[in-house]
Amino acid sequence: MKPEGKGGAQKKETVKIDFSKVEIEPLFEEFVDFDTFSKSDFRVVKIKNCEEVPKSDKLLKFTLNDGTGEEMLNLLLVDDRIPAGAKLY
Repeated sequence: MKPEGKGGAQKKETVKIDFSKVEIEPLFEEFVDFDTFSKSDFRVVKIKNCEEVPKSDKLLKFTLNDGTGEEMLNLLLVDDRIPAGAKLY
């Protein structure tokens, strides 16, 4: 690249990439049929509390509210790659 003008700014070269031979992996190898999907239970929940499980380095206990009036308890296994003290949302 050659300097352009007095400011020493350089002219950038544009490189054209040929994407015609790129194979894109399918997002899903298998699809779920409607009957199987309709048996699934998806809920939006509010996290009411999160605490460490005693005598465990990798478990967190979540208290969840899904709006039904009953609290749900879930356990989450924390990965080693999450730094200690990190906020999990």
